[in-house]
Amino acid sequence: DKVNVFALAIGAPGAAYAAGEQPLTAEGESGFIASWHASGWTQIDPGRPDIIHTMALDQSGGLYVAGQIERGAGAAFVDYWDGTYWTTIAGQFEGEAPAVFALAVDANGSLCVGGEFDSVSGIPASNIACWDGNTWHALGNGVNERVFGLAFDSGASLYAVGYFTEVGDLPADHVGRWDGQRWHALS
Repeated sequence: DKVNVFALAIGAPGAAYAAGEQPLTAEGESGFIASWHASGWTQIDPGRPDIIHTMALDQSGGLYVAGQIERGAGAAFVDYWDGTYWTTIAGQFEGEAPAVFALAVDANGSLCVGGEFDSVSGIPASNIACWDGNTWHALGNGVNERVFGLAFDSGASLYAVGYFTEVGDLPADHVGRWDGQRWHALS
């Protein structure tokens, strides 16, 4: 069967995850997640037919995935796979067409999400937010447009790229850095 792969995450030596969609029924597409180990690929049941757009691994090898429920018109979500069970981290993104396009996990295990949304789990956040394991947090005033990529550096600064032209209240040319307290434009 044909599989469209949208996301890849690399873990411990010899371990990888791939996710996307596959034709499953005559009614449409179905979500797909598989893990690679030395013996080959093993499909992981995502527990629902959602389409995965991005993934990130934490320090313990747990897998965060984000995507859309019911492709197209559905809501955005973030789930966590501990190797045995799925847990929904966020399923309440608000905005005109909420979506999550990027995930990053820092060395302390905090998860940051970027995309197109006005709030996550009731917390106002402009297109970017972080989860500390208990609560969602906005990163200042966020950014004014979609976020498509996130990455942490070794000093724990978070870098974001996307369609945005402002980070916090600063003009920015589609890239910015959050130092844990405030935004910096990298234009």
